[in-house]
Amino acid sequence: MIVQVVFSGMLAFWIFSFPGTTTARQEERPNILLLFADDLGYGDVSIYGSRTIPTPHIDQLSREGVRFTDAYVTAGTCSPSRAGLITGCYQQRFGFEFNTGPAAITEEQARGLDPSATTMADALKQVGYTTGIVGKWHLGTRDNFQPTERGFDEFFGFLAGGHAYFPPTENEPVHSSVLRGKERVKEPEYLTDAFAREAVAFIEKHHQEPFFLYVPFNAVHTPIEATEKYRKRFSHVENKKQRTYNAM
Repeated sequence: MIVQVVFSGMLAFWIFSFPGTTTARQEERPNILLLFADDLGYGDVSIYGSRTIPTPHIDQLSREGVRFTDAYVTAGTCSPSRAGLITGCYQQRFGFEFNTGPAAITEEQARGLDPSATTMADALKQVGYTTGIVGKWHLGTRDNFQPTERGFDEFFGFLAGGHAYFPPTENEPVHSSVLRGKERVKEPEYLTDAFAREAVAFIEKHHQEPFFLYVPFNAVHTPIEATEKYRKRFSHVENKKQRTYNAM
């Protein structure tokens, strides 16, 4: 297994590469899992110096792999940096250097990743990979910008820049922007847990074939929300918002 841990000021991501089968051809095409954290502070995991938020599993991945202590993204805001990551190009090359606004504006003004830009998923599909994304897209909401039109075989997540972590209560309007493919679904779980569940399901489903799975968690992006299960781990933290952030 090869693990790379890369941090930047606004975003953090982990890349895993591991063989799915033992055939020579399969070994030439290792499975790839890309985990992505949104707005995670550089010093908010213990391997990078946090003394208040223990992150033993992330620390283990770092110790067993490669850790970059001086890495950068090509933009300081969410959407353009994702465009750079998913294409491997400076986003200015295809006019995506500014953050796209709320979902309604993005939809109305047809903002999104240039359809002519080749994505990581496009390239991997050409060499026989099954491709999937679980999490936050933020590269366009109109049909032609959606993940399943940009090289991904499967999609579970949301298209815009932010999302609540809890489902609507009975007294709130029933509205969900979580999609499976292009179909809206009502997700009952805390969203971070739901994304983890779907990522595991994708791996179990496709582990006997070359796969690429992109998992852009929206945590720890606002709103600052966490379940009591995770908040209890930081019951000693007096500041409520800090306690919830730690739990996320």
